[in-house]
Amino acid sequence: MPNYDRRDRVGEEIKKLLTEIIQNDRDLEKPQIFSLLRCAPTRDFRQCAVYVSVLGNKEELNAFVSALNAAKGRLRFALGGRMSIHHTPELAFVADDGIARSVAMGELLQSLNIPPAPEEEQQTEATPDDDI
Repeated sequence: MPNYDRRDRVGEEIKKLLTEIIQNDRDLEKPQIFSLLRCAPTRDFRQCAVYVSVLGNKEELNAFVSALNAAKGRLRFALGGRMSIHHTPELAFVADDGIARSVAMGELLQSLNIPPAPEEEQQTEATPDDDI
């Protein structure tokens, strides 16, 4: 069974709530598609690193992360109003180009032009679990 401790649960809750808060924030200039990939609170829940990615170029990502860091006090206040935790963590937004890397990898795979396997071979190959 995987180790799923309180920090993981709180991190997931912070990610969910911050995503809603950012999407509904009218003052924050945000890209059309963004993602909060991971929230990593410290052991004492006083600080939390929030890893952010956008579908776009590095300039858009850096501009969005800068805007989030400029608004982190307001976002922390909104988060504290929605969470019941003793200390609302101080937020630090970190750029993560995970979406851009995934898109680049997909384009690279598409450019290889690998033909699909013939269907006859796929259907005639038996696996050891087929007899069970």
